[in-house]
Parts: sequence; C-alpha cells; structure tokens
Amino acid sequence: MKVIVLGSSHGGYEAVEELLLTHPDATIQWYEKGDFISFMG
Repeated sequence: MKVIVLGSSHGGYEAVEELLLTHPDATIQWYEKGDFISFMG
C-alpha cells in the first residue's frame, strides 16, 4: 500500500503512527507545507 500524508501536526503524526502499526509494509510519503515543523514532525 502507498500512502501520502499531508501535514506534520498532531493529526498527521497520529495517521502515520496508526499506519505503521496496522500496515507495516506500507510506503508512506509525508509532506509538510510550512517552514515550521512542529515538535512531532
């Protein structure tokens, strides 16, 4: 499975964490639009 996640705020982090737990073989591309990356990004 290929997944694209937009945003590295809490919602993006939770989405990636859940994907890694439920689909460990998934290919995840994670993008953040802004210059500021939160502590979770």
